[in-house]
This record gives sequence, C-alpha cells and structure tokens, in this order.
Amino acid sequence: MKFVALSSVEHRDLRFTPNQSYLPLRQQMLVPLAATECARMAREGTLVKPSEQTQICLLAGLDLGQCQYINDTGHWLGRTPPAMFRLYPFRLADLGEQNYQVQIDLQAPHWSADGGEPLFTPDGEHAPLMEKVRTALTRVQQDMLKTQQLTQQLDEAGLWMTQNLVYGKGGAKSAVTGLQIIDVQKLGALPAETLLKLHRSGALALAFAQANSLSNLRDGVLAQALGRNPGNDPFDTLDLDGIDWGRLQ
Repeated sequence: MKFVALSSVEHRDLRFTPNQSYLPLRQQMLVPLAATECARMAREGTLVKPSEQTQICLLAGLDLGQCQYINDTGHWLGRTPPAMFRLYPFRLADLGEQNYQVQIDLQAPHWSADGGEPLFTPDGEHAPLMEKVRTALTRVQQDMLKTQQLTQQLDEAGLWMTQNLVYGKGGAKSAVTGLQIIDVQKLGALPAETLLKLHRSGALALAFAQANSLSNLRDGVLAQALGRNPGNDPFDTLDLDGIDWGRLQ
C-alpha cells in the first residue's frame, strides 16, 4: 500500500471504480473498530484490545501480516467488513492537534484514468463522490474516538486484563501475546454505581460485546487457523454468571 495526501492538482484526473477486493489489506491482523459496529462484529468475530492502546480491534489473524478474513481472491469471509475496510482505498490520517488529512492508496485496484467517478470537479472542488467519502470518513473517525473513550472508562474501572491466546495441535503450540480482554469476574464484582455509570455511557455494552465475542474462537473464520474443535476455548475466562443484571437500572 502507498497512502498519499489527496490532492486536487495531482489527482484531478483520477477516477474511482468500485472494487470489492481487499487483497491489499490482507496484512491487517488487528482491525480497528468504531463503537457503533462493535456489537455487530462481536456476533461473528473476536474483539480484543491491544496492550498499551485504547482501541478495540477485530482479531482477524494470528500472525503479523495475516488476515484470515480475506481469501485468496480478496473477498471478505464475514458478513460485513469493518468500516475501515469498506472505506478503502480512502482513509483519514491523524496529523495531531485535531488535524486530519484525507489520503488515498495509490496502489489500490480502484483507480482509472478513463472510467469511473471523478474525485474532483473541473474547478478543482470535491466531486459528489468525495463529499460522500469525506462525510463517511469524518463520521467513522468520530466513532473511533468514542470507542477510545469507552475503553478508557473500562480501564479506569480496572476491567482490562492481559491474556495470551494459545492455539495449535499436539506439541505444536503457538501463542498470540499482547492482547487484553474483559475480566468478567471483576465486572461482576463492580459496585452498582460504577455499573450504572458504565451502562449509561455505553462502556458496559462494549464490555459485554467483547466478553461474548470470545466464543467465536470456538468456530467460524478463525477456528480453522486455531486448529481447534468446536467447544474448545483458547481463553479460559468465559463466565458471565457472576454479573447481577438486576443492578443495571
């Protein structure tokens, strides 16, 4: 991939053609998720938080440079790709101090010089396509920031714990390290006022989504890569019975 700043001068003749191949993104082992898509992604994938980060991610592979959700033809194997993938080959780069820059991947298979939709008008202004893209990028970026705020609230409540994911057959065991998941025992032991605060902010829903998503390691896209049979669980922490649901009012 080669992301560069979108320019009305250098890219005025560039045209966009829809292409559902995600092959350039096949090196994404961890895919950042926006807050509004976490519950949906948790129904088919496993959500984790990389240590030392505040971003919830979809665990899409088991090794760096590997995404099990993208097949050899570049198609997404789940129901709906994450927003970050759906917006490809566009992205909003964070330049710091609340400055963002629209960038495009020049090596993406979406570009053409003669067919497709233009990115700019003859006057150098954003074409309708780019107006839609910019709006979508901004909305997702705001949602990503919301996700980080929620994960920080869960961190302040002491709910994140580091857990290795061990997989493989027989003596050929491997592990993915540096991942954090929700400590459901601590979650169930939180005082009512803390639970209510997390509930009202939306952080509690995120915690439940993450905890429940671990069951997807038993089957689904990553199960074959894990080399596990249905019913086996690489994480030994799945127990939501200790949560008093009656306190969430």
